Amino acid sequence: MSFEKIASVTIRGVPFVPLYNGQPDIPVTAECNNRCRAGAKCRSFLLSYDKHQCFGFDYESLNRGISIVSTNEKTSYFEKICLSTAPCEKAWTFERIMGKELNGFDNRILSGVASRLRCQELCLKERSFVCRSGEYDYALQQCRLSSEDRRSQPSSFQTAISSSVDYFENQCSANQQQQQQQQSGQSQQQTGMTVSSLPMSVGCDFERYENLDIKRADLIRTAFSAEQCRSLCEATRAFVCRSYTYAAATSQCWLNSDDILAVSTGLNGLESHAGATYFQRGHCL
Repeated sequence: MSFEKIASVTIRGVPFVPLYNGQPDIPVTAECNNRCRAGAKCRSFLLSYDKHQCFGFDYESLNRGISIVSTNEKTSYFEKICLSTAPCEKAWTFERIMGKELNGFDNRILSGVASRLRCQELCLKERSFVCRSGEYDYALQQCRLSSEDRRSQPSSFQTAISSSVDYFENQCSANQQQQQQQQSGQSQQQTGMTVSSLPMSVGCDFERYENLDIKRADLIRTAFSAEQCRSLCEATRAFVCRSYTYAAATSQCWLNSDDILAVSTGLNGLESHAGATYFQRGHCL
């Protein structure tokens, strides 16, 4: 069992059941995830980043989910999913964006796929390329898988032509890439060839925004420099850390699974935070 995450949405027409109320300025993602994971009647939960609380639901969206609606509030919705293939160790395996698609980068198109969940399982099982993202067309029962995603090809990420399409990203893709590289290395060593280990990105860095913050932290850590905060972000295993905020005066390091591409308001989603610096991965990272 794992979770699927949808950022910047809320739930309508479903009873809200308090799941956890945290302390001010302390991220609650892990606690909410663990509580819902352990609860037999908790099938999903809505997390509020600024209110540091979450609500559980005996509700699942199945295919589309008419109760899920976009919002400018600092929220994310998490729903339990049961996969036939083992996911990686991430707290959630997929992130979904309703009504979006990555245009022109399909590596594989499969017809007759009965559900979005089945399409996501096919992404996890893909071995001919690293499946970083996909789209599912509910009307056509079509599954499209890609080695690219909205961050590697941001100009091609757009509103879907068909209203029946959802986009999703595989949070385990880095693990799959590492496994394929290890298998390739073993194969080439057997044939007497060697493989050079190059970093995944060269000449790229984190984008920097002074006195701003996305304020969607999933974890908080102590760090004594911006470089140490970055290292903590890059070493995070519970989720894909896409951005971080560092405050030198308090030695606080906030780690985020979201960046400005993940929120509906984009760059306008950053808020004033005096003395803090917000960093997010560049497109090539």
